[in-house]
Amino acid sequence: MKEAQKKALAHIAAGGLYLDQPLAKYTTIGIGGPAACLYEPSDIRSLSSVLAFLNRESIQYLVIG
Repeated sequence: MKEAQKKALAHIAAGGLYLDQPLAKYTTIGIGGPAACLYEPSDIRSLSSVLAFLNRESIQYLVIG
């Protein structure tokens, strides 16, 4: 993801956006490497905006959980 995209995404995400976040903190057995970008939505509207941005920018994503 380009720096400009990261900045735009941080603005859209309204909190809950983490870059290079270790996934070990989120797994039962405490393993997992860093996610380039991790987003924990606060509400459905924010999630919808983030997904629209990712699709518009052709950025691949994976929903976990």
